[in-house]
Amino acid sequence: MRLFPIALFISCCFMVACSPQSSKETASDDVEEVVIDDHIYHSEATGWTMEIPEGWTVMKRNDLNQKMEKGKEVLEDVIGEEYDYSALEFLVNFQKDEFNMFQSTAEPYDETTRGDWEANNAQLKGIIYDAYTNQGILIDTTETTTENIGGLDFKRFDVALFDPNGKVILNQIMYTRLINGREVAININYNNVGFREEMISAWKKSTFAQ
Repeated sequence: MRLFPIALFISCCFMVACSPQSSKETASDDVEEVVIDDHIYHSEATGWTMEIPEGWTVMKRNDLNQKMEKGKEVLEDVIGEEYDYSALEFLVNFQKDEFNMFQSTAEPYDETTRGDWEANNAQLKGIIYDAYTNQGILIDTTETTTENIGGLDFKRFDVALFDPNGKVILNQIMYTRLINGREVAININYNNVGFREEMISAWKKSTFAQ
């Protein structure tokens, strides 16, 4: 099996098969790492701390697993082989509705066995492009840039999805980088500018222990 830096793409696949979630404003034991101290999320493994905006629903582990299974099918159709995501870690995932959500994952990445991360990461846009076009969805992507979040440089690119008439139906902002031997992937999905600003503001106020 080929070893792509694929955590970010799996996050993208969540939206391909997205369905509405139940309403709840606090985290549960089903979340991989729970929210602590009143809307504050912290990951010991990555040193990441972020405040979750009020009024957003923290997604439960079983809901995330269902989306992963659907995304896995899409990915395997594109790469033509089985993908094992058993090592994938869910970080914090929250949503306003089925189109406006913040997703984050981490996956162990050893460059000695999987190859140069920068080179593999450069393949992501092509995989994502193929996944959507194979489903008949029109897609456009931006150039990859570097953006500093909490003192760390992340790779970023944006995606726009269109209906057959050329109208934008969904936007996605994708960030990824290596942290402590893990590929950390952030995916911000939105079709509402106000909700986008809430997610972006929270994300850009993140801190990382260094």
